Amino acid sequence: MKYFIALIVLGILCSLSLGQKTDAPKPTEPASSKVGVFYYSFHPTDDIRCKRPPCPKYHVKRINSNEDKQLITDFTFESGVNKSHVVDAKPGTVVVYGYLISTKTLPPSTFLHVVRYYKELPHQVGSVERGSKYYSFKFSGIVCVTTPCPAYTAVELNTNNATNHFGILNSYANVTLFDNEWFNARIYDKEEHRLVATGYYTKEGYFQIESAFVHIPDPLTKCQPPAVAVCKPPNQVRIYTRDSNRCYVSDGCTESGACILSIPTCQPGYRLVGHPAGKFGCPAYYCDYEYLDVIPSPNK
Repeated sequence: MKYFIALIVLGILCSLSLGQKTDAPKPTEPASSKVGVFYYSFHPTDDIRCKRPPCPKYHVKRINSNEDKQLITDFTFESGVNKSHVVDAKPGTVVVYGYLISTKTLPPSTFLHVVRYYKELPHQVGSVERGSKYYSFKFSGIVCVTTPCPAYTAVELNTNNATNHFGILNSYANVTLFDNEWFNARIYDKEEHRLVATGYYTKEGYFQIESAFVHIPDPLTKCQPPAVAVCKPPNQVRIYTRDSNRCYVSDGCTESGACILSIPTCQPGYRLVGHPAGKFGCPAYYCDYEYLDVIPSPNK
């Protein structure tokens, strides 16, 4: 009789657990950043139907891997990561870096914890075809007397297969008012803020970037206000330059004068920014990617 009652109680508990909602687990950072933490692509599972919640929301696939895509219930996010930049993005335009975590509930669920993410820089429409492999870049450490020199290395994400090359070619040269100094600095930045890209090796020994994905937020650390130059108004105005992090730097003073009134436009996905610079303090314009942080304009 006691055995029969125990079976009934166990059956009730199991039925209750099957009907419970699975909460996202609290993430635990793997012991080593090199074990279990990978770059992933993803897309929503719009065609998935399930009898018992929680239903899987996304397919995820480890980049540069032959592994099959995997269903996950949802994402969880590191503190400070902008969730909407990931879940609201157009499929294929975001790369995430993180690790899988599973629940012990019935039914079991799998989540992808996002440590950081990268958003694709827009091109001119139809200008490129995305390659099949994703890379990051670093200096090879090779020093040459003559050029070209294989001073650079492309590293496949997740596999760490590395190939030296002579330099980077990129597909953003035709983007209106694109900030190449900023872009080049992101190629060889510190690891957590270094861009990732698809592309291929040319027969001449260079690496051709097709699509670049930049780490957000950018800049990685907040810009400091520029120094305030002592100018002599009304005939002088303060002027500025931008560094490779898009932070404003004082460039002293210049004589004021007439400027051309025309204002350029940026292609979709970019935001027009400007600051007083050069002769007469006329505006210098850039088209910054719309998801980059807005840097407050310096005082004129």
